[in-house]
Amino acid sequence: MRFLLKLPLHHQILIALALGTVTGLLLNPGAVPVPQEVTGTLVRVSDALRLEERVGSDLLYAENFGNEAVLGAKYPAFADAWKANDGPLPVSITEPRVHFAENGTAISIRYMRLHNGVLSVASMEVATADELQNTLPALHRLLREQDSSAGHTVAAWARRIGDIFLRLLKMITVPLIVTSLVTGVAGLGDTGHFGRMFGRTILYYIATSLLAITTGLLLVNIIRPGVGAVLPGGGHVVTGDNQSLGGVFLGLIDKMIPTNPVQSLAGGDFLSII
Repeated sequence: MRFLLKLPLHHQILIALALGTVTGLLLNPGAVPVPQEVTGTLVRVSDALRLEERVGSDLLYAENFGNEAVLGAKYPAFADAWKANDGPLPVSITEPRVHFAENGTAISIRYMRLHNGVLSVASMEVATADELQNTLPALHRLLREQDSSAGHTVAAWARRIGDIFLRLLKMITVPLIVTSLVTGVAGLGDTGHFGRMFGRTILYYIATSLLAITTGLLLVNIIRPGVGAVLPGGGHVVTGDNQSLGGVFLGLIDKMIPTNPVQSLAGGDFLSII
């Protein structure tokens, strides 16, 4: 232990990161397979359509669709089969898995399975596990089983301690930046030195920003990530605004000049502060 304390600080941080990563991988169960068989049915409820997935008689997941068009936008294959069948439609569900993640204020749930061989993913968030007891009892049972494991308890406490540590770091970041800037400028003495330093800083920032933006745009257009990928759960596609290199750079320039410096300090907008 004393040997570790004598190591340089960056070596200690690297060792701690490695140990934390290995421990997290060992404790994190990942997506938990649903141990029982899951059956799915698409039914009509009043004027809407409802997809129900059950473990035995207990509901595991349910999703409502206002009409066939909404169903077809997310599950095109289901819409075609529903038109041909026009009645309760059995849905083949294989490889069901559930991933639970707690962030201290809510529980995020990610439910993954294959619908007739096509990957479908559903995400939801609840404040407490008790919210699932009456609505999705099968999902509530899986969550309770995971909560009772020793690994989950250790991971939950580690997450809470880590969140507190990160909040402490964020708390001192802005005061450190401000005091460092004030100390550095005060130590220059002659105002001419300040002008030269300001010019070099702006030039360095513009050059590195242009390099980073150009590299990112070139790699995205060459590699084209996501092209041809099958989106889980249907045909919802989210696209961003097409921006040129000049537009991205001008956006960064706008962020460099805050309309309210005090608001930038309070909001932790580091680019505007510097």
